[in-house]
Amino acid sequence: MDEKIEKMTEEILIKNDIYKIPADIIAIAKNNNINVYKMDMPNDNIMGIIRYDSKSDSFIIALNKKLSLNQQRFTLAHELGHFFLNRKELQSEELHIDIMYRITDEEEKEVEYFAGALLMNKTLLEKTYEKIKDIKDLAKLFEVSESDMTYRLKILEML
Repeated sequence: MDEKIEKMTEEILIKNDIYKIPADIIAIAKNNNINVYKMDMPNDNIMGIIRYDSKSDSFIIALNKKLSLNQQRFTLAHELGHFFLNRKELQSEELHIDIMYRITDEEEKEVEYFAGALLMNKTLLEKTYEKIKDIKDLAKLFEVSESDMTYRLKILEML
């Protein structure tokens, strides 16, 4: 478990006044002046893109509109992870493309962890898990996939 990211994501939820289930990650994007679009991608393996526009000093996130709602939510949380964890690098590279299943380097693993922690806050998940043990029900409540919920519960040593 990464305590630094757990604390950071909890602070983001509280600061944006959305410390609730499910996390309103669109509100987090809007509160940070990030425009979010759903669009056709040139390649179906592209999950999402975060782009820095130096002229307006702002960020844009594009999500593959062919993804399920849960996949779009996780991809948006992942792109927000890039924003919060690697903003300076994004400002220098200007465009970051996330391709399906590309989580080989440490930065991508950290961003994946961030996404899970943002969508399935540790404290809220622990409190909810006291009442609801069924993974399918938890996933539906948090608006994530069952596999993402299972993985998060394992990371938190709740399974």
